[in-house]
Amino acid sequence: CSLDRSLTGVTVRGTIDLFASVSAAHNGQKLCMKKIIMGGSGEQWTDGLLVQLRELVCFSALEELDIGCCNLFTGSHHVTDAGLASLTIAGDDKGVKSKLRYLRLAGHRSISGCGVGKVMSDCSKLSDLDLAGCRGIHVGLTDPRSSAAKDMLQ
Repeated sequence: CSLDRSLTGVTVRGTIDLFASVSAAHNGQKLCMKKIIMGGSGEQWTDGLLVQLRELVCFSALEELDIGCCNLFTGSHHVTDAGLASLTIAGDDKGVKSKLRYLRLAGHRSISGCGVGKVMSDCSKLSDLDLAGCRGIHVGLTDPRSSAAKDMLQ
């Protein structure tokens, strides 16, 4: 199953509520989604909403996720490394490796190189990562001996 709500005006909160309703109608079962494309919605995302998404969607099946911001110049400061960590937590997927291969985080200015390095090391199939406008990426990567820098070089 895939969802593409790019630039539709549908809110992130509305999408999370929809996912919660569908999950509840199926006895709390997580939704198996291969693609969640919500390009241009990045300004609405928060760490808490990413955690809620993680609770509703089976991330072991997710291959593409786009939560990029619409305006890269103003971006968003509401998603941090803690929110990114929710993308990598095994949760109740019982240690299944992530299938995530495309991740668009464009415009999220409060994520750092450490957070991105963690995503990259935990999501080994990741081949397309959009970090345009993510101005905090240099944090954690200034020392080439840091674990985040090493992860990015491998």
